[in-house]
Amino acid sequence: MKQILLAAWFGLLVSWANAAPSSEAPAEPPANFELSAYDVVESSEAEALSIVLVFVGGRLSGQTEAGLLSKEKRWAARLPAGNQPFRFERWVLPGTGDWIKAGDEFQPRERFYRVHDKSLTKVQLKFFDSGRRYAAQISREDLTQQPQTKGEQQ
Repeated sequence: MKQILLAAWFGLLVSWANAAPSSEAPAEPPANFELSAYDVVESSEAEALSIVLVFVGGRLSGQTEAGLLSKEKRWAARLPAGNQPFRFERWVLPGTGDWIKAGDEFQPRERFYRVHDKSLTKVQLKFFDSGRRYAAQISREDLTQQPQTKGEQQ
Protein backbone atom coordinates (compact mmCIF):
# COMPACT_ATOMS: atom_id res chain seq x y z
CA MET A 1 0.00 0.00 0.00
CA LYS A 2 2.87 2.39 0.85
CA GLN A 3 4.41 1.75 -2.57
CA ILE A 4 1.16 2.65 -4.32
CA LEU A 5 0.83 5.87 -2.31
CA LEU A 6 4.47 6.78 -2.99
CA ALA A 7 4.04 6.06 -6.71
CA ALA A 8 0.88 8.18 -6.84
CA TRP A 9 2.60 11.01 -4.94
CA PHE A 10 5.60 10.86 -7.23
CA GLY A 11 3.28 10.88 -10.28
CA LEU A 12 1.56 14.01 -8.96
CA LEU A 13 4.90 15.72 -8.41
CA VAL A 14 6.10 14.88 -11.92
CA SER A 15 2.87 16.06 -13.55
CA TRP A 16 2.90 19.27 -11.48
CA ALA A 17 6.53 19.96 -12.46
CA ASN A 18 5.72 19.42 -16.14
CA ALA A 19 2.65 21.68 -15.95
CA ALA A 20 4.40 24.46 -14.00
CA PRO A 21 5.24 27.54 -16.06
CA SER A 22 8.79 27.72 -17.29
CA SER A 23 11.09 29.63 -14.99
CA GLU A 24 13.58 30.33 -17.76
CA ALA A 25 14.83 33.87 -17.87
CA PRO A 26 13.73 35.90 -20.90
CA ALA A 27 16.26 36.09 -23.72
CA GLU A 28 18.79 38.87 -23.29
CA PRO A 29 18.61 41.63 -25.88
CA PRO A 30 21.36 41.46 -28.50
CA ALA A 31 24.60 43.41 -28.11
CA ASN A 32 24.45 46.96 -29.43
CA PHE A 33 28.23 47.55 -29.51
CA GLU A 34 30.97 45.37 -31.00
CA LEU A 35 34.72 45.84 -31.17
CA SER A 36 36.99 43.79 -33.41
CA ALA A 37 40.75 44.27 -33.50
CA TYR A 38 43.68 42.73 -35.34
CA ASP A 39 47.25 43.54 -36.39
CA VAL A 40 48.91 43.41 -39.77
CA VAL A 41 51.98 41.29 -39.05
CA GLU A 42 54.99 41.40 -41.38
CA SER A 43 56.23 37.87 -40.60
CA SER A 44 55.38 34.84 -38.51
CA GLU A 45 58.36 35.66 -36.25
CA ALA A 46 56.56 38.87 -35.23
CA GLU A 47 53.47 36.96 -34.00
CA ALA A 48 52.55 37.19 -30.33
CA LEU A 49 49.39 37.09 -28.24
CA SER A 50 47.39 40.27 -27.77
CA ILE A 51 44.22 41.60 -26.17
CA VAL A 52 42.40 44.92 -26.25
CA LEU A 53 40.88 46.27 -23.04
CA VAL A 54 37.66 48.28 -23.46
CA PHE A 55 36.92 51.27 -21.22
CA VAL A 56 33.52 52.96 -21.40
CA GLY A 57 33.02 56.17 -19.45
CA GLY A 58 36.42 55.72 -17.78
CA ARG A 59 35.60 52.24 -16.43
CA LEU A 60 36.87 48.89 -17.62
CA SER A 61 33.91 47.23 -19.34
CA GLY A 62 35.59 44.17 -20.83
CA GLN A 63 38.28 42.87 -23.13
CA THR A 64 38.65 40.91 -26.31
CA GLU A 65 39.67 37.29 -26.11
CA ALA A 66 43.41 36.66 -26.22
CA GLY A 67 44.65 35.66 -29.64
CA LEU A 68 47.47 35.96 -32.11
CA LEU A 69 48.17 39.50 -33.31
CA SER A 70 47.07 38.70 -36.86
CA LYS A 71 43.79 37.03 -35.80
CA GLU A 72 40.63 39.07 -35.31
CA LYS A 73 39.66 39.41 -31.65
CA ARG A 74 36.16 40.48 -30.60
CA TRP A 75 34.25 41.97 -27.69
CA ALA A 76 30.53 42.72 -27.71
CA ALA A 77 28.12 44.02 -25.07
CA ARG A 78 24.75 45.61 -24.51
CA LEU A 79 25.43 49.20 -23.42
CA PRO A 80 23.13 52.07 -22.45
CA ALA A 81 22.04 54.17 -25.42
CA GLY A 82 23.72 57.53 -25.91
CA ASN A 83 26.98 59.23 -26.77
CA GLN A 84 29.69 57.54 -24.70
CA PRO A 85 33.46 57.94 -24.37
CA PHE A 86 35.40 54.81 -25.34
CA ARG A 87 39.08 54.10 -24.79
CA PHE A 88 40.82 50.99 -26.10
CA GLU A 89 44.14 49.70 -24.70
CA ARG A 90 46.27 47.30 -26.72
CA TRP A 91 48.32 44.79 -24.71
CA VAL A 92 50.84 42.26 -26.08
CA LEU A 93 52.28 39.12 -24.52
CA PRO A 94 55.76 38.59 -25.95
CA GLY A 95 57.34 35.15 -26.16
CA THR A 96 58.54 35.40 -22.56
CA GLY A 97 57.51 37.59 -19.65
CA ASP A 98 54.32 39.41 -18.71
CA TRP A 99 51.70 41.33 -20.67
CA ILE A 100 53.03 44.66 -21.95
CA LYS A 101 50.81 47.67 -22.58
CA ALA A 102 51.65 49.49 -25.79
CA GLY A 103 52.96 52.99 -25.20
CA ASP A 104 50.35 55.73 -24.79
CA GLU A 105 51.48 57.36 -28.03
CA PHE A 106 50.55 54.12 -29.87
CA GLN A 107 47.12 53.64 -28.23
CA PRO A 108 43.93 54.70 -30.01
CA ARG A 109 42.74 58.05 -28.69
CA GLU A 110 39.69 58.20 -26.48
CA ARG A 111 36.66 59.22 -28.50
CA PHE A 112 32.90 59.27 -28.32
CA TYR A 113 30.75 56.71 -30.12
CA ARG A 114 26.98 56.91 -30.31
CA VAL A 115 25.31 53.72 -29.14
CA HIS A 116 21.66 53.05 -30.05
CA ASP A 117 19.19 50.57 -28.58
CA LYS A 118 18.03 49.26 -31.96
CA SER A 119 21.29 49.15 -33.87
CA LEU A 120 24.71 47.54 -33.54
CA THR A 121 27.60 50.00 -33.52
CA LYS A 122 30.71 48.23 -34.85
CA VAL A 123 34.24 49.51 -34.38
CA GLN A 124 37.09 47.75 -36.17
CA LEU A 125 40.66 48.55 -35.10
CA LYS A 126 43.48 47.62 -37.45
CA PHE A 127 46.99 48.02 -36.05
CA PHE A 128 49.99 48.11 -38.39
CA ASP A 129 53.61 49.25 -38.56
CA SER A 130 54.42 46.96 -35.59
CA GLY A 131 51.57 48.46 -33.57
CA ARG A 132 52.82 52.05 -33.95
CA ARG A 133 49.84 53.12 -36.09
CA TYR A 134 46.21 52.17 -36.30
CA ALA A 135 43.07 52.77 -38.32
CA ALA A 136 39.51 52.73 -36.97
CA GLN A 137 36.46 51.94 -39.06
CA ILE A 138 32.97 52.56 -37.67
CA SER A 139 29.75 51.07 -39.03
CA ARG A 140 26.20 50.48 -37.86
CA GLU A 141 23.72 47.64 -38.44
CA ASP A 142 19.99 47.89 -37.84
CA LEU A 143 18.91 45.25 -35.28
CA THR A 144 15.20 45.61 -36.05
CA GLN A 145 15.41 44.22 -39.59
CA GLN A 146 14.99 40.49 -39.88
CA PRO A 147 17.10 38.63 -42.43
CA GLN A 148 15.15 38.06 -45.62
CA THR A 149 14.70 34.65 -47.20
CA LYS A 150 14.79 34.18 -50.98
CA GLY A 151 10.99 34.37 -51.26
CA GLU A 152 10.86 37.66 -49.34
CA GLN A 153 13.31 39.65 -51.45
CA GLN A 154 11.89 42.89 -52.81
